[in-house]
Amino acid sequence: MIQIFVRPRLTGKNERYQNYNPLIYFTAVCSNCFYSREFSGSYKEWKIDKRFVDHRLKDIKERHLEKLAESNSVIKSLGEVIDITNYPNESAVLKLHLAIYDEMLNKPVNYLDLGRFYLRIGWLYRDYEDKDNPAARLLNGMIGEISSKLSSFEETYSKSANEYKTMSEKLLSHFDSEELSIKAKESILPYKDDFNRELENLDKDFGSLSDKLGKFKEMLNDYKTYVLESGSITGNGFGGHSKFNDFISEVKQSWSGAVVSEEEALSEAIVHYKKALETHGAIISENQKVQVSYLVAELSRRVDNNEQANRYFNETIKKGQEIIARYHNDKSRTAITRKILELAVEQSKHNKENFQAVSV
Repeated sequence: MIQIFVRPRLTGKNERYQNYNPLIYFTAVCSNCFYSREFSGSYKEWKIDKRFVDHRLKDIKERHLEKLAESNSVIKSLGEVIDITNYPNESAVLKLHLAIYDEMLNKPVNYLDLGRFYLRIGWLYRDYEDKDNPAARLLNGMIGEISSKLSSFEETYSKSANEYKTMSEKLLSHFDSEELSIKAKESILPYKDDFNRELENLDKDFGSLSDKLGKFKEMLNDYKTYVLESGSITGNGFGGHSKFNDFISEVKQSWSGAVVSEEEALSEAIVHYKKALETHGAIISENQKVQVSYLVAELSRRVDNNEQANRYFNETIKKGQEIIARYHNDKSRTAITRKILELAVEQSKHNKENFQAVSV
């Protein structure tokens, strides 16, 4: 939990797959009713969870379907526009919004999950704002693969052309070899003219293929330029809206839980992490309380709420020191707390420096 700001990315050299943020698969969404939930190990086994099936499933289903049936259903508005192929990052944001909406229907609400979901939306918005259009990146990756195959073919062609030239020279020269007798030369001479005619045809074919390869390469380069520069591909439009944020803003008019930017997402994460700290029984372990307190402090610093950040950094440091003192003989139990304490002390200094600079 302490490595919260290391955003997940797919690793590897293939550019076409860099289009897909792993958070696309963080949430499972029903294709029929759009019920959404974090695709965790426990959720995968929900059918054998007797407590869930007997005591929670019925209520969850009823509340979800009731909201789905509303005339201006938020669930339907979000679910119907999910399109992972053409809008992968946007779809990941939509799926997390759906998971948040469904979690808010639960009784009791899991504020820790809501905080985590909003934090991940913040990551996605940062990627979305920093990167070019995912569809253009995907096409560019595909074109990169095609260009690579074309380069390999050109190398093969060049090698074949050289081998052909060597072969044709040897074929023609052997008719005049000084090692052959005059009688032998006379007997094979009729074939020389036949080979000459066929080699001339092959020369034309090789020349024609070279020209065609050059034109094909120019066409591919023109196509790549179009993909990278065409407004219809590189624009950040979404459905019938000029921007994805316009669509989310429209949803926000019906549901205040929707967020349109990284800053809004982080601010909502703070709200729900604070509620988790304030709700009795929401957080059981002392180590987790320190982690969540640190999250509130660091996220507050990132949205420039320096006073709140200072309060929670101090609280994190105080609680962390108490845990370390209480369990000083058990380093395995305090390992995470020690790491969080180090981060809290370091980030608290940065926060105070920023706060002082703003106050001047």
